[in-house]
Amino acid sequence: MSIGEPVVLRDISVELDLEQLETQPPFAQWLAAKSGAATRTRIETLREEVVASIDPRGLYLIEPTQESVIERYDPPAELVSGSHLVTGVVTLGEDPVATNELSRFDALLWDALENAALQDVREAMLEAIRAETDERGWNTTRVYAPGTKDDGWPLERREYVFEALPTEEIDCTLQGTYTEPRKTLTFTIGVGPDIEQAEFLLSCADCEILAECPYAGAKTMA
Repeated sequence: MSIGEPVVLRDISVELDLEQLETQPPFAQWLAAKSGAATRTRIETLREEVVASIDPRGLYLIEPTQESVIERYDPPAELVSGSHLVTGVVTLGEDPVATNELSRFDALLWDALENAALQDVREAMLEAIRAETDERGWNTTRVYAPGTKDDGWPLERREYVFEALPTEEIDCTLQGTYTEPRKTLTFTIGVGPDIEQAEFLLSCADCEILAECPYAGAKTMA
């Protein structure tokens, strides 16, 4: 792949493996409760419906840091310490299921399953990116996602991703601070031969809402 050439990923496989879900928050807490058996039954049913309803896809771009527009968006210093940047977006597509038509409990499970699916899609893209950077002999910073880390990069800086990428190719837009489709994640990674390899690409370790987050620890990716 050429530097500066957007890469679109489609037909990303999502399985929502029940054994993996059992170890992740918030599912682990729900299944440990007295109603855990009933919860497991609903998760088994709804996860199949969620997988059938989503259309996961993503887009990423590797470009020289100096040629990017990221400096307009006050990025964290570590993020722009490498020679190149990777900017990406993943989405589950439009949700055909109106969760307000589900029971309150099923709607809660559905939302959590979609979040787990979205994280799986992001991991699939990160694996593709790591394969690309490893082939070039490059190291990476951790993943930076506006609004989710205590790094001084607020949510509104997500505009950078939508300026840097032709997100219309995957039918994804930003309306104010809201993405369309709703279940969408954006991220940026610093890469290059001149930086130290981050221990983890994904980690909850420095998130500013760690103490209150029901998903804390759900994903840590080396």
